[in-house]
Amino acid sequence: MWNARVCRRLRIPWRSTDFTCRGIRHWCRCFTIAVLIFGAPHPVAADEATLRQFQQEYPAAARRLQDFYSSCRMAATEERTTQQEQPLNSRLDYASNREHFRQIVTGLESPVAEQVGRSNALLNGREGAFFLKQFPRTDTYILDMVLSQDEALRMLRNNMVPAFAPFCIARQPLTELMQESQFAITRAEMKNTGPESSVRIEWKSSFIDPDDGKILNYGWVDLLPSDGWAIREYDLSIGSESVPFVHSARVRVDYGEKIDGIPIVVGVSYWRERGVERTRFGDKRFVDISFVKETVPADEFTLASFGVKQENSRRRFWPVIAAIAVVVIGISAFIRGRSIRLRATRAV
Repeated sequence: MWNARVCRRLRIPWRSTDFTCRGIRHWCRCFTIAVLIFGAPHPVAADEATLRQFQQEYPAAARRLQDFYSSCRMAATEERTTQQEQPLNSRLDYASNREHFRQIVTGLESPVAEQVGRSNALLNGREGAFFLKQFPRTDTYILDMVLSQDEALRMLRNNMVPAFAPFCIARQPLTELMQESQFAITRAEMKNTGPESSVRIEWKSSFIDPDDGKILNYGWVDLLPSDGWAIREYDLSIGSESVPFVHSARVRVDYGEKIDGIPIVVGVSYWRERGVERTRFGDKRFVDISFVKETVPADEFTLASFGVKQENSRRRFWPVIAAIAVVVIGISAFIRGRSIRLRATRAV
């Protein structure tokens, strides 16, 4: 009877036969099936050694990866298609000396004619951060936009994916993501796939959007402990409390040789998935990647290196400003003269 009272208080269905040998076997079978379907009750605790290893080793390893890739030259070909399924490929050239960076994107042969030969550049140097444009059949760049350093860095991470893929989830370093107040690791496990061993970290987070309310961030990332904890692959999913899955971003990174124990990126595949069936779309690949580890001279991160003089770029707006001023002064003079004539007429 005590068992019956306890079960009723805890709202657990109970029958007197449940605690016979036959009933116990029934409960064991149910528990086994539940574990197989839903997994172990405490997945993180099941691999605490892997979780501790990740927490202890990854922060320093991530700093080393970021430092390594922040002083180099890289180039890559980005292969993607437009919404009309037309190829739209470009060549990316990147250089950084830890403090400053530059990136040049040049359109390659494509049915989208206006993109062929067109270049733009992103520059962050001691003069500031700028977005430059070079049009076909010209040899010089023009200053298009003045940016903040944060804006320039976001644009760079979005474009030059191979330089950030070893340590970033989308445009955010994994270490920064881990510092968010809502971030929590839900599972850590060691994976052995042939000659390669990786650690999979499953995580969840959330943030409040002013328009859409609470947004859920969650996913997993596979890291390579033997290769400096570089990211091999990740899934970043976005959803809400009412619709847990809306879409996801997927990235897989391929590595080649190592320099000072750091693996060099040789290829990146990116795609997105949406809907219940996780329909794949938005594929793009980064191939033909070259990498040179060196300290890039500071004079390469100036407007002058693109043939642009900062003061002249600003002056090119003065004729427009002067013309507007002349028009405003002319209209003011006309209105004032007309008012004087009307007052004179009334006085007569």
